[in-house]
Amino acid sequence: MEDFGGDLQSKKRSKKKEKTSAGLEGDLRRRHVASMSSEVPSSSDSSRSSSPDPIPRFELQHPQPGSYWLCRLVLLQALAFIYCVAFLVALQQNKALLGQNGLLPANQYLKRVRDYVGDGGGWATLRYSPTLLWFFDYEHSINWSLDFIAILGWESQLLETGFLAIFLCPLISLQLLPHNTPPPAMVIWAYRWLIFRIMLGAGLIKIRGDKCWHDLTCMKYHYETQPVPNPLAYFMHQTPMWFHNFEVLVNHFIELVVPFFLLLGRRMRIAHGLLQILFQVLLILSGNLSFLNWITIVPCIASFDDPVLAPLFSTATCTAAAQVQAKHKGQHSAFWRRVRQGLHLALGLLIAYLSIPVIQNLLSSRQHMNTSFDPLRIVNTYGAFGTVTKERTEVILQGTASADPKGASVVWEEYEFKCKPGSLKRRPCLISPYHYRLDWLMWFAAFQTYEQNDWLVHLVGKMLINDNTTLDLIDHNPFHGRYPPRWVRAEHFRYQFSQPGRRNAATGKWWIRKRIGGYLPPVNLETLAPYFRSRGWNLAERL
Repeated sequence: MEDFGGDLQSKKRSKKKEKTSAGLEGDLRRRHVASMSSEVPSSSDSSRSSSPDPIPRFELQHPQPGSYWLCRLVLLQALAFIYCVAFLVALQQNKALLGQNGLLPANQYLKRVRDYVGDGGGWATLRYSPTLLWFFDYEHSINWSLDFIAILGWESQLLETGFLAIFLCPLISLQLLPHNTPPPAMVIWAYRWLIFRIMLGAGLIKIRGDKCWHDLTCMKYHYETQPVPNPLAYFMHQTPMWFHNFEVLVNHFIELVVPFFLLLGRRMRIAHGLLQILFQVLLILSGNLSFLNWITIVPCIASFDDPVLAPLFSTATCTAAAQVQAKHKGQHSAFWRRVRQGLHLALGLLIAYLSIPVIQNLLSSRQHMNTSFDPLRIVNTYGAFGTVTKERTEVILQGTASADPKGASVVWEEYEFKCKPGSLKRRPCLISPYHYRLDWLMWFAAFQTYEQNDWLVHLVGKMLINDNTTLDLIDHNPFHGRYPPRWVRAEHFRYQFSQPGRRNAATGKWWIRKRIGGYLPPVNLETLAPYFRSRGWNLAERL
């Protein structure tokens, strides 16, 4: 019994100790919660507090208006994509177009420039024709040099957009969000100034140009006569006239009114960006204008700050951007801040100075489009389709194996290009943002004569010897795997879209055509020999 009583008392004492320790632990917890409550103010206290938390939880999750960390990411990545496409075009086509044995050899052009300037390839030559090709052995290894040089269409706009990116991209950091290199406001506004000039210049050149922009009929012709139509252009061409009139009105609104939204505050800038990008997307869908519309979208991105672009990123990236923004406000080097400010100020003054002739051109009744007023093409004037052609004409190249090109039994076989209209049953292509340069050159050649286009005569010579490097630029060579043609000629045709429901469309024809006449009379190797030798083309050595 004594043992039993002793055990009972010991159990009571242990339970009492457990209650005491539990009470102490609970008391400590309550004190800890109370201390935390005193450190974190309630919503009512925080509203009365005059010193808010330096890094609020809201900023850690959502970027603030007026910040451009995410904007810089989107803009640079979009520009990188366009440059990749541009260099891909150059890599695949430069040698055949501009190489040692190309249609227009770049080394011969550079020699003419050097002789014209007369300083033996010095600073004056570089200033007259700025290109990195001067630093290569262009006289003997131009093909190798062209592997590293992108000679592109729309080069002025691409160069200006890329030049501004130099000052937007962090210089010594590979981080996506480098807190020591904030996005400069000067560069953001420089991109806005770029898109303002692009769109306003395009609008002004139209109202000062073709009459059809005044009577609202230009879109009736545009889809059919643009350089390289795509499948949607075929159907857009068939829409009723009232819709074409509406399209022209929308075009005038987008190009002449919307650019001024950039000056009317944040909300109107966002509206500007959305409208301009939507407009460019519609142009991309309805035509193959190379990467022109794609590169035009890039400066539009500067209309958006981080809160607008946040849905494009993960929560973690948005949080990181907000943290970097908050950290940058309180931690930065005064020295490097002044260096950046000085650099951006110099950039702003340079752009302002180079913009003087651009503004004068915009205000002039004799406005020039797509013109550079400085050799480096840092600030340019832009515009497109000031004149709209009303009829589509095509140059069709044909070859024959017959000895007599005028014989009654002669059979002419047609060459097909990659994308430009040729075969009536071939569906229009869809290639944007890629660019077939030779197809575009053929579009321009149809407005002129072969005497104005030396490269076209050179192309005919390449066809007469079945030059594989050059003929890789076209889609179908009827003499592939056979003896080269004895004669090649060029015929001039008028092309029109077929009409759905009519006989031509029912037989699978996208186009109908009518012969206008001869463009280049039949020529053979002997005929072209003196012409080639006079121009120093290497093909002359093989004739």
